[in-house]
Amino acid sequence: MKLQLQRWLLAVAALALLVVLGKAPSYGGLAIQQRSQQTVYILVNVTGIAHQAVPKTSSGSDAIAARFALRAKGSAASVDSTALSGTTDLVAQAQHAVRVEAEVTPNPNATLLVTNQTNVTLNGTAGTTITQSCAYTVTSNAVSISSWTIKQGLASDFDSAWPGHDLANNSYLNGATPKPTATPFVVYPSAWTIMATNGHQQTYCVDLTLTIPATVPTGAYSTTAVYTIWY
Repeated sequence: MKLQLQRWLLAVAALALLVVLGKAPSYGGLAIQQRSQQTVYILVNVTGIAHQAVPKTSSGSDAIAARFALRAKGSAASVDSTALSGTTDLVAQAQHAVRVEAEVTPNPNATLLVTNQTNVTLNGTAGTTITQSCAYTVTSNAVSISSWTIKQGLASDFDSAWPGHDLANNSYLNGATPKPTATPFVVYPSAWTIMATNGHQQTYCVDLTLTIPATVPTGAYSTTAVYTIWY
């Protein structure tokens, strides 16, 4: 019985050692983890090579007619919307404010990772490549952290036939000389790519380079660039 207890204790100790050895890297005794996230909505207006037919506006007998009826509670009589004239006012009676109480806890990491633009618009013609220099900036406000990593990815493709990796980016410290080549985005959650590894407060410019396939028809397409900071 005593031998079995000793073997059991040894097994528990070995398991604990494996857990310790396999734990995530740490910074200042804390496991490295995602601390904050920021997104940038990217809209692309494409002019196709062949002009697309413009949907005909409904008119005449093809127009959609909307009607609704109003009646007072408890009354069978109704007021037809088509019978309302410009001098008729429908006023809601006895309106009262509803008291709402909530306890809000500020997010300590809300400004840890920020961008100067939350929406970016690109315009281009199918079959061409366009570039927008410093389309937006990404700033780490982790002033007291000497080592952090910012990762990036796209939330989705532009379209089922138009992959997101046709959008590339060139990220560099604000004020520095841009790199000569751009790196294609990857579409999350297949992978994250590292935008930068640095420390303390830093601001990066992000150049966008977009290759629009010749087969993309005229229209508006969108995706979202996602940035996360880890330490």
